[in-house]
Amino acid sequence: MSVLVRVTSAALACATLLGFAAMVAAHAFLHVSARTVLTGSMRPTYQPGDMMLTVPRATRSLQVGQIAVLVPPGQPAPVAHRIVAITHDRGGRVVLHTRGDANPADDPWHAVPAGERVPVVIGHLPRIGRLAVALQGSWGRYVLVVLLGLGLTWGAVRRMLRDEHCTDCCPDCSPAGAVASEPGPGGAPTAATVG
Repeated sequence: MSVLVRVTSAALACATLLGFAAMVAAHAFLHVSARTVLTGSMRPTYQPGDMMLTVPRATRSLQVGQIAVLVPPGQPAPVAHRIVAITHDRGGRVVLHTRGDANPADDPWHAVPAGERVPVVIGHLPRIGRLAVALQGSWGRYVLVVLLGLGLTWGAVRRMLRDEHCTDCCPDCSPAGAVASEPGPGGAPTAATVG
């Protein structure tokens, strides 16, 4: 059973590290970003707690049907809504008309992207963002610290118990520098330093 626990723990640790490395590489080389869905305005396409993956696209190349991440005028937080129409203002700037898939009407605001690129959704990871949302609250950080502390304590206790058990039953596992008894010539014990 302990072998199964070790293999599972190692597999989970490897998967976590590989996932983190993949996200870092995707962000560095492909400019992929992750954003958590916080509301139900894009149901059934995306649920609250899903994590959306976005890449920047040229504003002039945007198309109706794409889901763009935009900051509504006068609002601090961005929203990810579907582009339902693209027009231009008198200055020739692109104006995006959007709507959440679950909303009955278009958004009352129109977005005029300030930059040359706009983040566009290219995929999602179901329910992965729930952990990120939970950890944003103060209680979530406390839980994370407690779990980290428990994990470190558990690892230290396991190590102490294993070392104690190992030195009691197996002279070959003695800590470095310990003295073990070895039979000498004629069967008489002699002292030898292990390690």
